[in-house]
Amino acid sequence: MPERTLKLVFGYLKDIDRSNKKAESSGLSRRVAVVFDTWRSDRTDMFFDSQLYLVVMSAILGAIPHDSLKISVRSPGKEYSSLSQLEQKYRSVAEDEREPIAWADVFQAGRLVGHFNTLRYDAVGGPEPYHDAIVTEVFLKDFDEEKLRTRISEAAVREGAVIKEIRRGGSAPSISPWTKVGDFFK
Repeated sequence: MPERTLKLVFGYLKDIDRSNKKAESSGLSRRVAVVFDTWRSDRTDMFFDSQLYLVVMSAILGAIPHDSLKISVRSPGKEYSSLSQLEQKYRSVAEDEREPIAWADVFQAGRLVGHFNTLRYDAVGGPEPYHDAIVTEVFLKDFDEEKLRTRISEAAVREGAVIKEIRRGGSAPSISPWTKVGDFFK
C-alpha cells in the first residue's frame, strides 16, 4: 500500500464528529471529511503533504460552483483568496513550516455555499479513523457522494496516493450522554 493515503468520512461518526456552528447556521448540513494520513516511513515526525493537500482541495472546489473564496491559515492575519496564493505561500517557506488551512469559506454571488474546517490529530493521536491525521471537513448544502468520491480519488491517484478507507456516518451529529459527560471533564 502506498504511503500517501487518504480516508473519506461521509456524514458524522457517532460520538466523534461534532456540528460546525458556521456551517449549521448557513444550512450547510452535508459533510465529508478528508483524512490526510501524516505517517511516512522516511520521516521522524508527522508530515503534512502540502502538494497532495492542494490537489485534493482543488478537486473538491472544482465540484462547488463558486465565484470567490476566503482561506485562513493558523498564522494570525494570514488570509488568501485562492488556492494559487496558498500554493505560492507553501513554495516560499520550508516544507516543515507549511500548514493546512484553518478554515475556508466558499461563496457564490455573495452567499456562503461551502465551509471547510480543519481538525488536527497529527500530534495528539485521536479516534479512528482520524488517528495521527489532518482532517479537513467540507460542509455543503448538498452533493453527489459518488461524484465527489470519484473527483477526490482521481486527484489522489494523479499524485500517487490512494483512498484506503471510506466510512459513512449519520446525517447529523450523534453524541451520547456519556460522551458529553466525558467532554465536560476534558
